[in-house]
Amino acid sequence: MRMSKDTRSSFVHFMQQGLVAAACLLAASLEATAQTGDTISLARLTGAWRVTAVDLQPGGEIQALTQNDPADMGAILDISTERLKWRPGKGSAFSDVCEGPFLEPDATLACAKGNFGYAGATLKIVGPRLRLEWYDNAILTLSKVPPPR
Repeated sequence: MRMSKDTRSSFVHFMQQGLVAAACLLAASLEATAQTGDTISLARLTGAWRVTAVDLQPGGEIQALTQNDPADMGAILDISTERLKWRPGKGSAFSDVCEGPFLEPDATLACAKGNFGYAGATLKIVGPRLRLEWYDNAILTLSKVPPPR
């Protein structure tokens, strides 16, 4: 079946408008996720989290860490929607503070002010624990600290 030139032109215009509408809906959805989903994610994580394991990324260059490095084990990360801040353990060098933290859609951690880990570090929920990529190719596993009674 052949289309007339006018019909073909109308069909092409209709398809272009549909693609533009779909792109706008996708962009709006991504923007809503970035604005609301990230805050909700951090709000769900509010509280104290203790480093319970230090793993080393395979194939990564390691400068000064060992598996379950005692200097990092036991450090506590306080998470709120306003701030991420460490309470270092004995001998630990954790000092990063992140004001206005938020998670990008790909789980990359970002701060309105300050820094937290290396650029591009991710924070992910893995079961009941958190997985935080950290300096020196470390992967920190954090477990929720029960609130005081």
